[in-house]
Amino acid sequence: MGWLFDSGYILEKYQERKNVDDLKKQAFYRFIKWTYTLHLFAFAYLVYVFGGFTYLVWVVGVSTTWGYQTTFLVNSACHIWGSQPWNTGDLSNNNWQVLKKNNNIQLYI
Repeated sequence: MGWLFDSGYILEKYQERKNVDDLKKQAFYRFIKWTYTLHLFAFAYLVYVFGGFTYLVWVVGVSTTWGYQTTFLVNSACHIWGSQPWNTGDLSNNNWQVLKKNNNIQLYI
C-alpha cells in the first residue's frame, strides 16, 4: 500500500504538476475542491436523516471500506499475476480475471 503515499516518485518523474492547469481555471472545479469535505458530510447527514444509523453504517461505512478493499485487491493482484503486453517500465500487469470479478462485484453494489 506504499504506492498510495509515495508522491516522491511522481515529483521525480514529472518535475512539475502541469497536467491540470486548464482545470484550475474553471470555476466548477475550484468550487468542488473547496467544498469537497462539505459534500461528504452532507451526504452522510442525508443518509442518516432518511435511513437512520443502520443506513449510515451500511451506505457510508461498509461501502467505503468495500471500495477501498477492492481497489487494494486489484492493485495487489495485478502486481503479482497477469501479463504485461507493453513495456511500461514498472511491475504492473493486466489481469482479466481480476477485471471480470471486480466488474461483477460493482454491478451488484
